[in-house]
Amino acid sequence: MINKVIFSLIVFISLSFRSLTEQTPEEIRQKGDKITAITGQTLSKSVMNAMTKGGVSEAVKFCNLAAYPLTDSLAKANHVSIKRTAIRWRNSKNKPSKQEKQLFSAFELEKQQGKISEAKIIKQKNGDWLYAKPIILQAQCQVCHGKLGETLLADNYKTIQKYYPKDKAIDFSTGDIRGMWVLTFKN
Repeated sequence: MINKVIFSLIVFISLSFRSLTEQTPEEIRQKGDKITAITGQTLSKSVMNAMTKGGVSEAVKFCNLAAYPLTDSLAKANHVSIKRTAIRWRNSKNKPSKQEKQLFSAFELEKQQGKISEAKIIKQKNGDWLYAKPIILQAQCQVCHGKLGETLLADNYKTIQKYYPKDKAIDFSTGDIRGMWVLTFKN
């Protein structure tokens, strides 16, 4: 058993040092899944800590001031660019590109068809790998992204609009595709 674990670790480490041009889509998927899981957990935990300290006001302030630096530090540590995008974005910095809109639409179509969407891996013309994966709205996220007047209180939305005056990221229900992770592994 120990030899199997050691062998798996050696294989994972050796794959990590291969150039991107030598890596397979499955290897990119595995890396992307790990990076998005860690990044998502870190952001969620930080938002929930802020919420515990000061409610929606503190959580929105965290998202506005600290989410990008946190994501950027995780991107740097993993040698990848990390973006969260959405058709209905909260921050205009998160507007999707044409390719990202197409990927988002594909995820939405899969969801409508009852399929569980896996990450999509695309090798770009320049040799970079693009990894895209939907972000599914969790129940606790409705307090900031839910239905106005139901799960999102009007006072809380006023706070959100102070930080994000052009906000479009509301009226979601648990299980909806809220956004999308987009990772770029540079060649």
